[in-house]
Amino acid sequence: MTEVTESRTEAEPAEARADGAHEHGDTKAPGGALAVKIQGVTKVYETGSRSVTALEQVSLDVPEGELVSLVGPSGCGKTTLLRIVGGLTDVSGGEIAVLPRGDGRSRKMSFVFQDVNLLPWRSVVRNVEFGLESANVEKRERRKRAMAALSRVGLGEFADAPPYTLSGGMQQRVGLARALAVEPDVLLMDEPFGALDNFTREGLQEQLAQLWEDLKLTILFVTHDIDEAIFLSSQIALFQSQPGRMVAKLSVPLPLKRWTYDVRSEPAAIDLHRTIRSALAGGSDARAAEKKMSVRI
Repeated sequence: MTEVTESRTEAEPAEARADGAHEHGDTKAPGGALAVKIQGVTKVYETGSRSVTALEQVSLDVPEGELVSLVGPSGCGKTTLLRIVGGLTDVSGGEIAVLPRGDGRSRKMSFVFQDVNLLPWRSVVRNVEFGLESANVEKRERRKRAMAALSRVGLGEFADAPPYTLSGGMQQRVGLARALAVEPDVLLMDEPFGALDNFTREGLQEQLAQLWEDLKLTILFVTHDIDEAIFLSSQIALFQSQPGRMVAKLSVPLPLKRWTYDVRSEPAAIDLHRTIRSALAGGSDARAAEKKMSVRI
């Protein structure tokens, strides 16, 4: 089960980034206190007469205020790891430590799933209030926080609408607002944009990037999409399957405010995309590519 550790651990030094200044601004430099520490986590599912190892000896530090993407093929344990961090799945071995904030208080976490699961008999705002009701937040405060969250995702005017009258992208924004309303320190996101069309997905990626920078959230984000990971992340953890294991962790050498420029055309992004594909394929040139991009194994 997820353990909440009362001690405070310092993050490892930030990995090297591409040399040279960039006209779009500063990159995000990891290296603050840790929010989550994953150490030697293994998950084995027992299915009758056989065992299936979903995760094997996964270790990952998640610094405070970083957006760390978990990238890899289906079946590599990304979602399993996210659920373990969120306390929804037990571990078979190893430890997850969700470390306290600088003021000593425990970190609050919330989850955004690919299937948003809105309750059709509740209005949009009452769906956003759902988690606050479970936390016994007073009614007036619930409404205030729910409306603020809806405004953040651009849906304030739809507060009283039934969720089934909204588009898929708008429903996903309601799910994000529901997660933000609890004012989390750590946001866990499991392929939240995977089922959406490209145009809608890119718009939500830009909105999430802005929310992350504005709110200084720590985010663990699961995706199959390499371009999505590069656009959103400050760090990327790469996973391979059979059994699920982390094979590399790399920093994203791109300036922030990525919605203001064409990320895909950046030479550093092109190099990083090539590096990730090579590392996930396990090709013979992966090590050289990783060394070039300062990837830590």
